[in-house]
Amino acid sequence: MKLWGAIGGLVVLAIAGVILGLYLTGVFQSPIKRCAEKEGMVAKQITRKYVQSVIDKHADMILRQPNLNGFGTHSTVDMDDLSDISVKLKGIGISVTKKVDQGTLPEEDRIPDCLDGVPVFWMEESPGILAPQSASEE
Repeated sequence: MKLWGAIGGLVVLAIAGVILGLYLTGVFQSPIKRCAEKEGMVAKQITRKYVQSVIDKHADMILRQPNLNGFGTHSTVDMDDLSDISVKLKGIGISVTKKVDQGTLPEEDRIPDCLDGVPVFWMEESPGILAPQSASEE
């Protein structure tokens, strides 16, 4: 019985070591913190204005992406109830009709996971469909 107890203790230590190793390598960091640190920044420097400046700087490259629907700042809305709504900036959102492996694109068109310290999120979505308007509706 003591052998099983010792083995169980070693398994628990091994699992704790793996979790600690993952934590120290940044696996559990928020994308904004991880990307900011890659650029020698802190997450607080990643403001909506800064993200928009990065989008403006890299717009030509983003526009060359195949299957592009649109792009812009990517945020999430947390709503516990109507009195507690918060919008959290997440990074740059790029919407495409079908994701493409970045490795298949020319090097100058590849978009990394982080652009100038800002995380990039890919969303695969159907394109919006606009109904034609008649002259009387304009």
